Amino acid sequence: MPKLTVHMIGNAHLDPVWLWNQPSGVDEALATCRTACDILDEYPEMVVTRGEAWVHQVVRQLSPATFERIKAHAATGRWAVVNGWWIQPDCNLPSAASFRKHAEISKAWFRKHLGVDVTVGYNVDSFGHTAALPALLRETGFDSYVFMRPGEHEKKLPAYLFEWQSPAGQSVTAFRITDPYTIHRVDQLQPAIEKTLGDANREIGHTMCFYGVGDHGGGPTREQVEWILEHRDFSGDVELKLSCPQAFFDAVRKSPVKLPAVRDELQYHAVGCYSVVHVAKQEMRRAETLCERAERLAENNPGDAPPDANKTIEAAWEKVLFNQFHDILAGSSIESAYEHARDDFGLAKSTARDVITHITRRHALKLPPCGHQRLVLANTGERDFSGLVHVEPWIHWTQKHLPLTLCERDGAPIITQETRPYAATPGMKGILVPVQISAASVKEIELRHEEPAKAPAGLKASSRSIYNGLLKATFGNSGPSSLACGGTELLAGPMRIAAFEDMSDTWSHDIPGFEGEQKGEFKGRARWNVIDSGALRAAAAADMTMGRSSLCWIVTADRDETILRMKIRLNWTGRHRIVKLVVPPAFKVEKRIDGIQESVLERRLNGWEYPVLDFVSVSGGSVGLAVVTRDAFSGDVQPDGTVRLTLLRCPPYAHHQPLKLAENHGFAYTDQGEHVYEISLVVMNGVNLDAVRDEIYRLSHPVVVTETTLGMRL
Repeated sequence: MPKLTVHMIGNAHLDPVWLWNQPSGVDEALATCRTACDILDEYPEMVVTRGEAWVHQVVRQLSPATFERIKAHAATGRWAVVNGWWIQPDCNLPSAASFRKHAEISKAWFRKHLGVDVTVGYNVDSFGHTAALPALLRETGFDSYVFMRPGEHEKKLPAYLFEWQSPAGQSVTAFRITDPYTIHRVDQLQPAIEKTLGDANREIGHTMCFYGVGDHGGGPTREQVEWILEHRDFSGDVELKLSCPQAFFDAVRKSPVKLPAVRDELQYHAVGCYSVVHVAKQEMRRAETLCERAERLAENNPGDAPPDANKTIEAAWEKVLFNQFHDILAGSSIESAYEHARDDFGLAKSTARDVITHITRRHALKLPPCGHQRLVLANTGERDFSGLVHVEPWIHWTQKHLPLTLCERDGAPIITQETRPYAATPGMKGILVPVQISAASVKEIELRHEEPAKAPAGLKASSRSIYNGLLKATFGNSGPSSLACGGTELLAGPMRIAAFEDMSDTWSHDIPGFEGEQKGEFKGRARWNVIDSGALRAAAAADMTMGRSSLCWIVTADRDETILRMKIRLNWTGRHRIVKLVVPPAFKVEKRIDGIQESVLERRLNGWEYPVLDFVSVSGGSVGLAVVTRDAFSGDVQPDGTVRLTLLRCPPYAHHQPLKLAENHGFAYTDQGEHVYEISLVVMNGVNLDAVRDEIYRLSHPVVVTETTLGMRL
């Protein structure tokens, strides 16, 4: 039998936030890195594996002497840097832009300060991994990947070592750690090694076993190192070697053995983490999108960007990336951690908005003067925009009574529709404007006090239904009761927002989905209130209650579109429930296709909970429905094709089984209070996703409106 080398990986898993807040994470980073340097000084054969640029930056800023020791050990290869990202994030919910930014900022940091180029991806504690990750890793300079979750009991894989392929075929060599990634006591070493041997492929001749104390513990201990050195000849055909993941993957590449391929997402572990602490996920999505938009706008308009735009946007990204840490974004940290996260996301959003405002206003100031007040509508993204834009131009109080027309630059009137203003204040006026704007372009609209052009016949709206020429939605007391397109009914029954029993812990350990009994649904009057009716839009609203919880549900249809848009303002007070938007298709569902980072993935119709990025769609034959949103992050599709988009979950913060909660335990519950969702139902032609992509762009890249009086005689 070939000899087997067990690469013993000395490491310390660090959670900068979990059952403690970030300042405690700083403490453990400093203590762990100092202790690791002490071990390296004492044992010349020792190698320490360490990742996360954030950890290294903390040490460099607060303990320069320790960082100099790290640099010295890194120069000899004994401080082995892995991960190459800012922290170990949640690996399901961030966007592709975020994953790229993790690599861009962090790899540059490691090259600058340690002189190393990190090529080993390393997220050993993240709760599942998107199928898009191999492509993103390859694109950013990684060739291998180490993970642990899901474990063997959660997902069967052909081997512990395999080629992990993205849907498009890019691949990295992936290694699943045989539990655990840390070892606390020396008497745990031998059983861990023996368990690792059981998973090893002897023909390859190499495997890895991880040891060291994590979270406040300081990593490998002297006792552990000495035991390994004493047992380096573990058996006649097994040797132990103090090593690092890079050395392991280098050895594997020399093997002639062809590794099996896996083209799939790496799920499941802790499915409740896709939805719990909704506000953190929602704020993360808004922050990363704003940072991405600001960065692209600054790159494309360097002359109009603030002089420090690159620096400030990178600092904003660092706040976002840190709070994508898997225990923060996954919702499994203590309650106070989310106050810190909201502050960081708010800072990132404010920074990005300042850059966007600066550039769009600088651009507007370069326009030639005009004798009329103008609106400058900017499409800041890289996709054409087409749709209605809500504007509220400022009209002086003394001119409120005058007629108002919005015109093209050549004076041609634009058909508009007056709508509710944002403020419940007399005299304010909201206007819906139909616009088409090419990517990275602007459109100028002039305001003139002239009689408006005659509008075409208005859309049909009543307390029972709305109809926009293509799509008709009929209302009931629990939500839209039917949805027809071209005479074809798309719903098998009413849409509804329902609560189901969920007694799982914060992570929802050891379950693939949520099968709890329905405990109620929101209901109101069957007659809805018409809030918009005109040439361009029809909309109706209803207030509903369930117990002490309430919601306002607004449904909108725009002219000649096959999209039903919904805004749901939900005020939640429940406990131990999971709340879902239930959409029952009338057609026989044959496929479920969901969004993932810059790709799509077909998933089974099995009722299991999956992470959702931007949309979940079902189709059968020539018809399909997509539920598009950037405000919800998981859902299931039942075997009959019913889509159940998860809106929130409400266990106590950081409740981990098997702890049983006393009746009056006093712990705070997650997801209490107000939540706001924008959700669109897009009617598809089979599995054609073009309209879905357009709607995602509309939600993520709203038009920026600038108002200018440049050239007016005031």
